[in-house]
Amino acid sequence: MSTVLNSIITTAPNLYGKGDQLSDVPVIDWISSTDPQQIDRVQQIRELKSNGFEYGELKNQSPVAMTSGKFKDRKVKDCFVSHSGLLCIDIDKQDNLHISNYKDLKKILSNISEIAYLGLSVSGEGYWGLIPTKFAQGLNKGQIIEKHESIYESLIYDFGELNINLDPSSSNINRLRFWSHDPQPYINETPKIYDKAIKRIIEPKVFTSKSNVIGDGEKPGDAYNNSEEFLELLHGIGFYEVSRTSKEIIFKVEGSKNPYSAKFFFNKKQFWSWTDRVSQIQSRTSYSPFTLFTLIKHGGNYNEAAKELLSIGYGGNKMNSFSDSFLYPENPINKQFENLF
Repeated sequence: MSTVLNSIITTAPNLYGKGDQLSDVPVIDWISSTDPQQIDRVQQIRELKSNGFEYGELKNQSPVAMTSGKFKDRKVKDCFVSHSGLLCIDIDKQDNLHISNYKDLKKILSNISEIAYLGLSVSGEGYWGLIPTKFAQGLNKGQIIEKHESIYESLIYDFGELNINLDPSSSNINRLRFWSHDPQPYINETPKIYDKAIKRIIEPKVFTSKSNVIGDGEKPGDAYNNSEEFLELLHGIGFYEVSRTSKEIIFKVEGSKNPYSAKFFFNKKQFWSWTDRVSQIQSRTSYSPFTLFTLIKHGGNYNEAAKELLSIGYGGNKMNSFSDSFLYPENPINKQFENLF
């Protein structure tokens, strides 16, 4: 069996398992279990069709795993011991109602050489899978978490190119996966490694010698990130909103053949683009609303962007003065990410 699927992951007997109830097993042993009690529970869950309290309780009693590695705790991201080298993808039916041949997705996606495993989710309505990746030697936990998330963001981009929406919450390194049964899963013993990553534009910190430059209030960039004013900016450069859920906003660019050109994720407050049609925005790159404002309105000058936002009521208390000491570094790209890519 594939070395990739022999990677060690942390599992628990159910959603509530913790401490000494956690156990480390090869991922192939977990996904290929033939425990009749577990299989029977999955069948009951699917018969309930996601309805009511009983469905939730049955699902919560199912075994779970953190498929991205070994963990000492299931609730804290940086409690992982080692990464499994696997990314877990989740394709929910409710997020892909536009796919007319959704029931054939497993067969279709088996043509993607990077997929090591693909099977039905516990509800029987969706699909979940495993894709191998790799990390540079010597990364600390924080760097591994960031790289893991940026690689998953790139997967969202690539699946988006196929008009398939991945669940963005699966970017969490400690994301729990409920055990599921698929009598005919797709297994690839020699998958290719997926190591592309989204480039993140990181907002620089404020450097100032005066503690009273913007008072004790919220920073203007942070205040702008919490608004939806950036939507008007995006519309002005060619993006228009085509749909919205509680998780995300989907945009399209005029003339694009792809129905989805970009997305904004509410939980991350990040705008992800996968189009080359807009000159101000790089493809396969994520931006905060403040960074979008800075690039579009001020050509990348964070100082001028912060001044304008503060002057029109975003963040802070009263500004005494802006001195030369109130500076953003010229290059907003975090050096840590440059080294990882």
